[in-house]
Amino acid sequence: MKRIVLLLVCLLSLSMVFAAFDKNESDRLFYVENDYEADFAYLSEALKSAKNNEEKAEILWRMSRTRLTLTDENKESMTEAERFAGYGDYGADDKPKSSDTSSAFYYAYESLKCAETPNGYHWKASAVGRAGQEHGALNSLGKADPMRKLETKALEGFSSFPLETDSWYVLAILYRSLPGKPISFGNDNFAISYMRKCLMTQDMERTNGTNYLELAEELYKRDWDAKKRAKEFQSMLKNWDKNQSKGCTEYNKYYEGYLSQQGSPFWVAADLSSISDRQEAIALLQYGISIIDWKYPQVKGELRKAKLEKEREKLEAKLKEWT
Repeated sequence: MKRIVLLLVCLLSLSMVFAAFDKNESDRLFYVENDYEADFAYLSEALKSAKNNEEKAEILWRMSRTRLTLTDENKESMTEAERFAGYGDYGADDKPKSSDTSSAFYYAYESLKCAETPNGYHWKASAVGRAGQEHGALNSLGKADPMRKLETKALEGFSSFPLETDSWYVLAILYRSLPGKPISFGNDNFAISYMRKCLMTQDMERTNGTNYLELAEELYKRDWDAKKRAKEFQSMLKNWDKNQSKGCTEYNKYYEGYLSQQGSPFWVAADLSSISDRQEAIALLQYGISIIDWKYPQVKGELRKAKLEKEREKLEAKLKEWT
């Protein structure tokens, strides 16, 4: 009888081990394998046995991340109602609609109810932005300031944010996409600074070619020569120093000025003040392609390989267009 009881205890212990949530496994499925369906299934099961609110929060913001990405990946084949169900939305009370129990917004909202985390705020901001885009230009414009406030909270409200690169990326896209004053707060130069910050804080293991493409396109469009860059970088550096007391989202609007004084960044073998915007843009594309070529043989998952191939095709096509 004792042996049977001992066996049952061992089996129960093993089941608890296998059921335990492992954030590294979720992040591997998402970032390394790009197997978003497997990640969502894993998280859904893990949520059932979450030990406490802190663990629930970690699971739920990852569910928001994966639900949003799944909707992004499949939106071309979705109906409008399916896209809204994937991204979610909110009313004047900043709560999910009563019928919403499975959207990216819902999971981020529930995550923040369990525990406030920078990623909870970031993925809530991302869901707000996607909902705004789906509703049209005016609605998207109305969502801009709430998004900015959520990302500012993510970046400034916590002592540590290991995935801050995602928030810098969202802010860059936000400032790039919006009209400027007096209609809104869009600013192409701030967008470029934020995208530079995104690149400088990214996890190189994630190998995201999109980041290089976004910055390259903004620089190519701006088209400053080396002389103008050198002059503008000095002005930005003064504003970088002057705004240090105003929070990181404020002084990093002038990150270009700071970066120009730090030697050549990893994607170009030249001082930033000595080359033009378009020269740097081409260097960014070339570097992005080289990183993908280096990483590709190490990748095992077919979904990840396919995504890297698509990223490389976009970089290569833009490089051919410009050269």
